[in-house]
Formats: sequence, structure tokens, C-alpha cells
Amino acid sequence: MQVDTSKILFICGGAFAGLDKVISHRVETGSGIGFGATVKAKSDKASEGELLAQVEPEDLIKFGLIPEFIGRLPVVATLNELSEEV
Repeated sequence: MQVDTSKILFICGGAFAGLDKVISHRVETGSGIGFGATVKAKSDKASEGELLAQVEPEDLIKFGLIPEFIGRLPVVATLNELSEEV
């Protein structure tokens, strides 16, 4: 029996605790040392949700997922954290 998978959507989900640190390391390159340095205040740091929205496949690989698995996921979507508002 053969199954046509061309119209099947696979959805993978998870918490990915610590992925924001991997993305932050990539996004916030540069240092605050030297005359031409850009110095950011602690209040200018991106929130966890803002960082996760910038996820790239290489971030997931650095996080520990194997490249063969990442290559099978053509679309990556992020969700914001839930709030108590109704």
C-alpha cells in the first residue's frame, strides 16, 4: 500500500527551552567595547517572544536538532506566550 504524502501537513511542536539564548547569541553580535561600538541598555534587550520570532534553521541545528530533521520542516512558525487577558 502506498500513501501519497504530497497533501499531508505535519505539525511539530515543543517548548524548546533555551532556544532564545541561541538566537540571542546570533542576533546580538558585536560588543560594547571601543569607539565605534553600539552600547545597548538592559531595557533594550529583546523579549523572549521577539527573539523566537527570528528563529532560523541554523539556530535549531545549534540547539541540537539534526539537520536531516530540520530539512523536512519547510515552514517554522512561532507563537507568543499566553497572557491572562481574556
